[in-house]
Amino acid sequence: MATDINDVRRAVLSDMGIATTSSNLDVAKACDVLFIAVKPNVVRAVLQEVKASLTADTLIVSIAAGVTLSVLQVPHTPPPPSKPLPNHQWHPPHCWKL
Repeated sequence: MATDINDVRRAVLSDMGIATTSSNLDVAKACDVLFIAVKPNVVRAVLQEVKASLTADTLIVSIAAGVTLSVLQVPHTPPPPSKPLPNHQWHPPHCWKL
C-alpha cells in the first residue's frame, strides 16, 4: 500500500497494481513495515501524523537523506522487544578460489 498527495502519481501506482490512498494514517494502520520516502523536512510531520497507529512491531524504514535515528524514534511508541544475543564468536564463511 502506498500514499501520495499527488493524484497522478497515485494513479500510476494503482495502474501497477499497488493499493493507494491519500492518507498516511491509513497506510500506517494497514502495514507492519512503514517506508518513509519523503523529503527530510517532512519526516517529522509524517511521523507525528501516524504515531497513534504505530505499534512496537511496526518497522520504520527511512530513505530520507540526513535524517537521524533520533528523529525516527517516535515519542510515545513503545520500544520493540529485545533479546540479548549470546556472545558467540563469528567465523567467516570459507572462500573458494576460482
